Amino acid sequence: ARFPDNSYKTAFRDFLRLKYKDKRFDVVIAVQELALDFVREYRSELFGDSPIVYFATSAIARPPNSTGIVPHVDFSSTLALVTQLQPDVRELFVISGTEVGDKEYEGLARDQFRPFESQFRITYLSGLATRDLERGLASLPPHSAVYYLIVNRDGTGEYVHPLEYLDRLAAVTNAPIYCWVDSAIDRGIVGGSLKSQQAQAEAVARLALRVLH
Repeated sequence: ARFPDNSYKTAFRDFLRLKYKDKRFDVVIAVQELALDFVREYRSELFGDSPIVYFATSAIARPPNSTGIVPHVDFSSTLALVTQLQPDVRELFVISGTEVGDKEYEGLARDQFRPFESQFRITYLSGLATRDLERGLASLPPHSAVYYLIVNRDGTGEYVHPLEYLDRLAAVTNAPIYCWVDSAIDRGIVGGSLKSQQAQAEAVARLALRVLH
């Protein structure tokens, strides 16, 4: 997801073609839409008629001979937690990046956060240069909270590791940070209604076993 440009995609296709020439896969697992798009585009030359098991975060057109999991992405329950832990919060600052997936998450968040607009003044810090974002987070007004969605690429076009980026932001912000996924634990967040990535992987694995059987 951090290298979505066409040149990388082409190089990755060529690598797989050479490495697995004349091999047949019993199942192909694609995690997230970018991977599924890659499998769909190069399926015939890389994977033949092998069945596909996918995990996606939004509704998709299901490819032939495939099955998958599309869970509800829950951002709003974390806001409910904010109101319980910090009932004095009035300002909410939402952080996301400029990569395609970052923007998709931001769109989902905007839809889910609308019912909370009477409780918080919500500011979307989307696609800022890292230095500008750090400067702003260091001087947030009183009664503020930060919601970290995801950043794979900042406003200057630099690709980053989302969790390492969260480390960097947590070191400078003067307000509590909340999140929605469990990998952010121990990265400076207070908490949130956290998606279990282990449960996600186990669900995909169980589905792949059914296909193999």
